[in-house]
Formats: sequence, C-alpha cells, structure tokens
Amino acid sequence: MSYEKITTIEEAYAINKQDMSCLPDVSMLPADEAQDTINSLNLKRVIRALNTDQETGEVWKPNYHKRPLESKYFAWGEVQASEEQPGGFAFSYSYYDYWVTIASVGSRLCLKDSGRVMHLHKHFGDLLVKCHLIIE
Repeated sequence: MSYEKITTIEEAYAINKQDMSCLPDVSMLPADEAQDTINSLNLKRVIRALNTDQETGEVWKPNYHKRPLESKYFAWGEVQASEEQPGGFAFSYSYYDYWVTIASVGSRLCLKDSGRVMHLHKHFGDLLVKCHLIIE
C-alpha cells in the first residue's frame, strides 16, 4: 500500500501497527483539551503513516544534521472566513536582525514530499483544522 491509499485514521493506525483503542487517559482534562490531545496524537500518527515506506516498513525521519540537508514539507493552509466561521486564519511571523534560527514545525509533523502534504490536506484536512484552531 502506498501513502496515497491511506485515507482514514484507521488505515494510518494499521500502517503503524497501533491499536486505535490504546489512547491516553484524558479523562482528567477539560473536554476541549482532552479532544485536542487526541486530535494532536492522531495527526502525529497519520503523518508517521504517510512517511512510512510501505515495502520496507521504514519510517522516513527528517535529516537535520547530515549534509546535504534535505527538503522537508509541512502542512500549511489558510482558513477562509465564512458565515459559520467569521474569523479567517493565516500564519505569519516577524523577526529583527539576521542572526536568527527559525523552526516553524516540529520534526514529527514534517512530510517527505509535497505529494504527501497535498494528500494530507485532501484526506485529513479536518484533522489539521481541529489541531490548529479552536472551533466551536
């Protein structure tokens, strides 16, 4: 199975050889934080599955140390304002001076190539929104 065939969270768990019923106990957290914790975990596991070579079972891990450094891709998007969701969303940053190091996403959320990012947006876009926005 190639990453293109992973279209559900259940399939991602199967690729990772993980049981969907084995989730952390979040019962002591407020409901919104509990669901956010589960959503974040699910996103990490989906990305891991998308970065797994289906023939070898090897998980691609971003290279931050060896030369030449490789490209890394992460999900980026904008949420347009609508009647149901009056506030749009976009990410921006600013800095001063030239001596900076910027890491915009953790290595667990990087994808191997742009095709995987597009696949993530297409099939798991709702999970991305749930992880990054507070939607009531």
